[in-house]
This record gives sequence, C-alpha cells and structure tokens, in this order.
Amino acid sequence: MEDLVPITLFVGLFGWLVARQHYRTYETIQMAAMQRGMAVTPPTPSCDRELVATVLIAIGVGFAVASFVSTLLGPDAGFGAAVAVSVWGLVPLLVGLALRRHSRGPAGLPAAEPPAAAVLS
Repeated sequence: MEDLVPITLFVGLFGWLVARQHYRTYETIQMAAMQRGMAVTPPTPSCDRELVATVLIAIGVGFAVASFVSTLLGPDAGFGAAVAVSVWGLVPLLVGLALRRHSRGPAGLPAAEPPAAAVLS
C-alpha cells in the first residue's frame, strides 16, 4: 500500500503539468490571434460528457461489487469490512451521476448549445 503513494503523486503531478502546458499553449495561440485581429474561438471539448459519465458510473459499480465480493470471500471475511471497502465505489458512481445530470441540463432536458464564438476585431 505504501508503494501506491509515490506512484499516485507522480501520476497526479504529471497530469497537472500536462494540463498546465496545454493551457499555456492555447493561451499563447489565443493571444497571437488577438494581436493579429483574427477571430478567437473557444476550444471545443474533446470528449462527450455523457460518455465520461457512463464510464465513471461503470467504474464505480464495478469497484463496489468487486471490492465487496473480494473482501467478503477473502481472509478478513466479514460483512462489515466488505461494506466498508465497497463504499469507496460510491465516489466515482456519484461523480458520474452528477456529471450526467449536469450534461443534460435542467430537469433532464438536453443541454442548450453554447453561444457562438465572439469575433474580436
């Protein structure tokens, strides 16, 4: 278990550095376009939120079921321990449900289209 801490920190730091570099690159391109008087368009999302929400829900359910069964049948067999471990599957499950609800807009209706990109001149 102690081996996971540095790995998790490394993956998190690497992800943050990649996201920061991506943002800085986009910001540089945007500033250059504005200086030349070109139209600046916001970036389009690279993935569908519904798909991400579905994947998170599947991960949450899968983790909850797998951890419950493995803890229940493992050497530390006990219903209380199995429930305590499988509760962590609720985290991605609830995040996925919230993301799905947010991507559909209010009252479950399809989300409105974002406004057209502003043209700076």
